[in-house]
Amino acid sequence: MTNFWILMLIAITISLASQFFIKKKYGIDKSGWRYKHVSNTHKWIEITLLILFVFSLSFFPVEYLLLLFFIVIDSIRIFMEWHYRPEDKQYMYHIVEVSLMFMLLIYVCTL
Repeated sequence: MTNFWILMLIAITISLASQFFIKKKYGIDKSGWRYKHVSNTHKWIEITLLILFVFSLSFFPVEYLLLLFFIVIDSIRIFMEWHYRPEDKQYMYHIVEVSLMFMLLIYVCTL
């Protein structure tokens, strides 16, 4: 269990470092910490997934569920941003995050 949280911190650190690199290399403007949804539909999809996540916490292990939640949310963000705002290139941030979370999920599942 503690290994999982240490790995999550490492993944978050790598994600933040890669976001900084992507921001500098591609000139992406990401202002603020708050995420801006592409549309109302996108916003409601994420709210629904968050509610499902909270309700399913009592049925599944937190480690798997947390990783799956991040993978699904970021995958939806990749699609929505790539489809509706490709010129912003902010979907690149989420590609890195999904890759890290997917690798972490594979590692946790093999333990």
